[in-house]
Amino acid sequence: MRKQKKRLRHDIDRKLPLGRRWITTTASYPKPNAMGSSSKMIVGNSESTNWRMKMVMAGFFPPDPDHIAGGPFYNTYMQVQTLRERNDVELFVVSRVRAEPRREALEAMPDVSFYLLREPRYRLLPRQLTMIPKLSRAMKQAAPDIVVSHSHVETLAALRAGLPTVHMVHGIMKDEKPHIRGIEALKFSLQLRLDTKAIRESKHIICISKYGARACEGMTKARIHLISYPIVEDMFFESPEYSQGKAVLYAGTIYPLKNALTLLKAMRAVIKKHPDSKLRICGRPLDASYMKLLKAYVAENNMEDNVEFLGVISRREIIACLQDSVCLALPSRQENTPNVIAQAMSAARAVVATPVGAVPDMVVNEVTGYLVDPDDVQGMADRICTLIESPDLTRKMGLAGRDIALRAFERHAHIEQLMTICREVIADYTHAR
Repeated sequence: MRKQKKRLRHDIDRKLPLGRRWITTTASYPKPNAMGSSSKMIVGNSESTNWRMKMVMAGFFPPDPDHIAGGPFYNTYMQVQTLRERNDVELFVVSRVRAEPRREALEAMPDVSFYLLREPRYRLLPRQLTMIPKLSRAMKQAAPDIVVSHSHVETLAALRAGLPTVHMVHGIMKDEKPHIRGIEALKFSLQLRLDTKAIRESKHIICISKYGARACEGMTKARIHLISYPIVEDMFFESPEYSQGKAVLYAGTIYPLKNALTLLKAMRAVIKKHPDSKLRICGRPLDASYMKLLKAYVAENNMEDNVEFLGVISRREIIACLQDSVCLALPSRQENTPNVIAQAMSAARAVVATPVGAVPDMVVNEVTGYLVDPDDVQGMADRICTLIESPDLTRKMGLAGRDIALRAFERHAHIEQLMTICREVIADYTHAR
C-alpha cells in the first residue's frame, strides 16, 4: 500500500482517501530519467527520441468543467485541454479542490495525471499554509521539468520543492483590497500576504496584461513575461453575429467589487424606455448580503419580469445567452483581463464595461463597445439604449470585437507563447545549477 501511495498508481476507479484529501490519477507517474523527464515522444504511430516536456499545471482546476465559476479556473482548464493536443508535453495537474471532481470529467482525460487536495471551506489561510508542504511533496514526486502555477499557494509549494517554476498572475490583489469589506477584508489581507510573497520570491512571472506587468514591477526582481490572454474555446467564435434582441448579459462572480447594483440601476432606466428589455445575471454569489441587496432592489422596483438570476451556468448556456443579447455589461470597479469580455468579443457581441485595470486594452471605446465610469448609472443606461436602438451599429461593434479576438485570444497561439516561456525558464534553471 505504501509503495502504491508513493508512486501514485491509483486510477480513477480506485480513489485513495487520505484524511482530508484524495489522490485521483488516470496515469502512473513514470520513472524520471536524469533530466527528470520521459525520453520518448510519440509522434503519430512512430516513436522519436526527442525530448518531451514534463509539466505540472498547478492550481485552479475546476471540479466540474461544464460549470466553471471564474476566469482562472476556465483558463487553466483550457490550457490543459489545448496542451493535451500536443505530443511534446507530458501533463500533470496539481490542484486544491473544495468539491469532489465529476468522475466522467476526469475519465475523459486519460492522458493526464491528477493530484487533487481537498480544501476545507473555512479557516482559509491556516489551511492554505498547511497545504503548501503537502502540495510541495506531490510536485516533487512528479519530478517535472516545469511547474506552471496559477495560484500563490501552489507557487510557494513549487518554490519550496526547488522546482523550475513560472508564476502566472491573474488578479492584482493589492488593487482589489480597497473594495473588499467586512470579515472578508481580513481573510483577503492574509491571502494578499501570501500572494505578495509568491510574486517576490518567483524568478519568472507571467503577466496577462501590461496593467498586471506594471503592478508587479515594483514588487519583484523576477523576469516578467507578457502573454496573450484570456483564451477562448472555438465554439464562441462560431456564434452567429447579432441580429436582434434586447437582453443584456452580466456574467461573473457576484459581490461588491463587480458592482452589479449599478447595472441594475442602469437597467431600471433602460426598462422605462424599453419595457421588453431584460437583464440576465449569471454567476456565483460570493457575498450573501450583497446578493440579498440585489434581489431586494429588483423587488422594490418591480423588475422581476425583466431581471433573471441564473446562477452558475455552463459555457454552452453562456453562448446561448450571448446569442440572445444585445451586449455584455460588466460594471466592475476593478478587473485585470475578464475572461467573459473575451468570450463576448469572440461571439461578436458588443461590450459595455468600465475603464478599470486592463479592460481598456480589451474594449476599444466606441469601436467594439463602450467604456463607462463605474458610478455613471445614466451613462451606462444611455449606452445600452443606443445598442438596442441601433442594431446596425451593434452588429458592427460585435464584428470588430470578433476580429480583435481572433488575433488576441486564440488558444493555440496562447499555448505556443506559454511553451516558449517554459523552455526559457527550464534553460534558466539548468544554467543556474
